[in-house]
Amino acid sequence: LSMEHNNRKLGFNSDRVIPNLTSPFLSFLERFNLKDKTLLEIGGGDSTIYFSNIFKKVITYDHNRAFLNKIKKHKLNNVELKLLKKDIGKNKIFTKNSEKADLIIIDNDPKFIDRFYFAKLFHDNKNITAEIVLDNGTWNMKAYKFLKENYYCSDFPGYNRFNENTVTSFFFKKIQGTDLTYPY
Repeated sequence: LSMEHNNRKLGFNSDRVIPNLTSPFLSFLERFNLKDKTLLEIGGGDSTIYFSNIFKKVITYDHNRAFLNKIKKHKLNNVELKLLKKDIGKNKIFTKNSEKADLIIIDNDPKFIDRFYFAKLFHDNKNITAEIVLDNGTWNMKAYKFLKENYYCSDFPGYNRFNENTVTSFFFKKIQGTDLTYPY
């Protein structure tokens, strides 16, 4: 199965910017109305532009100023861009953003800050109903195993836009006293 086939299936065209997440995950996400939801994205770029059309608000952290400047040129009213720094866990604004997010995507450069750091940080500091997405979990096993031990998990293996075979994983908790498996 090639990415070209997956893109046609999703209705993508060459003019549409898409994130570097697996096609099956993007198909899953596009089934939900997220226009009243807030996304906290760790690692931005084309994904930020894509998500700005789906979510009410997108808060993106990235350590790469070039990515942030590229996004800024699009003048997206519902996007907040933040520079990701090594001591981000001590930042009170970051903690508040973590607590108000409905969905958190961890897709940063793991050479700058390991994704396990974010998995643990969000586990301890997110709102109780927020869901977590980890991209390339099979390439970031410590983060993947930690999240899998603490949440239910739906894996979405497939190809990303660079035709790499990988996995985007969706982690969620069942809310006590309800039948909900996904909050959307």
